[in-house]
Amino acid sequence: MIIGIYAIINTLNNKIYIGQSSNMFDRLHRHFKKLKNGKHVNQHLQNSFNKYGENVFSISILEECYINELTTKEQLWLDSFDDNEKYNICKIAGTTLGYKHSKENKILISLKSKGNKSALGYRHTEATKALLSACSKNHVVKDETKIKLGDKLGKKVAQICKETNEIIKVYRSIRFAAKELNIQAKGIYQVCYHKLNSSGGYKWKFVDQ
Repeated sequence: MIIGIYAIINTLNNKIYIGQSSNMFDRLHRHFKKLKNGKHVNQHLQNSFNKYGENVFSISILEECYINELTTKEQLWLDSFDDNEKYNICKIAGTTLGYKHSKENKILISLKSKGNKSALGYRHTEATKALLSACSKNHVVKDETKIKLGDKLGKKVAQICKETNEIIKVYRSIRFAAKELNIQAKGIYQVCYHKLNSSGGYKWKFVDQ
């Protein structure tokens, strides 16, 4: 069971729907089931799904976290995107009805999670892979979208000399590196994911945080 923040992404226009769940696989399955049946509660997302079709949409796990951090983490992600960049109608995390979980509800969720290692936010690498495989089949996220999500996550990237393999500089994100060096962000991304050997005259890699 994966706990955290997820995104449903329109890969044509990069518009995003952000949500939280203590059981991500089940939540995403229900999202797509409702979208296919034309019964999703978010009319903006439903209209877009109807217009562009299922194959345009992809999913991404933005962040795994402890169950009692879900609403706080979701709010941070919602605040990271402008209104015209996301499908979310409600600006306040925690519910589609527009209000935060009450303190009593947060306590109840926390109590329910005690004694369950999965619910307490332990990382599940294999489970994450399984989720992405099951939910992302035939849904491809554009490199540009991944770069943007990387910016939001604050994934640092290292500029490396091709001759010496020494790190020249570490940038806060791919976009910052591309902007400063006046090169394409997509090239840096492709080097980081071993699709290219170099870009802009340098090697690149993500820096562990």
